[in-house]
Amino acid sequence: MIPEEDRAPAWLRGYGDLRVDFSRLDEFAAALEDELMQNYLPHLQKIKDDMAVALPPGHPGFGELTGFLASHHAAKEDTTLLMDAIQRATQGFATAARQVAESYQNTDAFAAAQFHVVNKHLDENAVLSRSALPSPASTPTPPPTSQHEDLA
Repeated sequence: MIPEEDRAPAWLRGYGDLRVDFSRLDEFAAALEDELMQNYLPHLQKIKDDMAVALPPGHPGFGELTGFLASHHAAKEDTTLLMDAIQRATQGFATAARQVAESYQNTDAFAAAQFHVVNKHLDENAVLSRSALPSPASTPTPPPTSQHEDLA
């Protein structure tokens, strides 16, 4: 029987065994970092710049438009936070994989690996942290005010 501290979280149990080739975790970490650097980060700033364009304020008498603009603004903020969280989590996951590979490079990894040690590396790199994710807004935040004059 596997000790409780070495078992997967309850929500992850029942999916079967996970087989990891610890000798290739460095390669996996490098592939994650390469994917981040080559295919994610080059596009990230362009997307952020496109989303940063301020929309003119809606007319106060047009409630549907002002409601849409508020929801649109909240969605842009949440999307930006999520894009940053993806970047941090991917980098953290690559770092954790590299640390696990180093921890088990001179051992029989299949015999020595313990869930709580691997989990510690993931925690240290904030891979499992949900605190970086935006909380769903119950009410949309209003869009920033614009320099445009209100044409009331």
